[in-house]
Amino acid sequence: MRDVESCQGFLVGAWKLCVDAAVRRDDAFRTPVLASSHPAKGVQARVVVLRGGSEDDRTLDVHSDRRTDKVAAILADPRVSLLFWDAERQLQVRIEGIAVVFDALTLEGGAAFGSLSDAARAAYRHHPDPGTPIPQADGYETDSDRADDLSHRFFRLIRIDAQRIEALSLANGTQARAAWTRAGEGWEARWIVP
Repeated sequence: MRDVESCQGFLVGAWKLCVDAAVRRDDAFRTPVLASSHPAKGVQARVVVLRGGSEDDRTLDVHSDRRTDKVAAILADPRVSLLFWDAERQLQVRIEGIAVVFDALTLEGGAAFGSLSDAARAAYRHHPDPGTPIPQADGYETDSDRADDLSHRFFRLIRIDAQRIEALSLANGTQARAAWTRAGEGWEARWIVP
């Protein structure tokens, strides 16, 4: 019989896999799907790279360019969802949360920007803006030859504060599904029907 303690352990383990994936380059959980709702374009989903997280605070971090639809959507409606899938583990994790966007001038955003390599900063030097139609695949420029690096102007840290965490295991021919929901200052864990 699966009791509340084993439910809590299952969810703790699933959350730890999400947080730890940020430092494991080949981990399937490192590239979840982020879904948000753009005010003009509706629901959008895209693969993102997990950059950090906190087991205790139940937050996850991704990076973006401030000029993207992703950032515009989050600024209009901060409710987001992350979907993780690992075929080898046969584990799916869904996280619903509230996203906060930090620029490089904030303490949080500055620390994240400061940790980037020059190669990673190049992603925030593209002109024209991300999403602009171009005549060919390499029809954009970067400011890599400028003496003043403007990448900090476009960099954004997106921190997702988890409000609900759901895990579904299909391993070993069985199905187990559980959810953690924020309840005031704490969290409520329960098994749910797969």
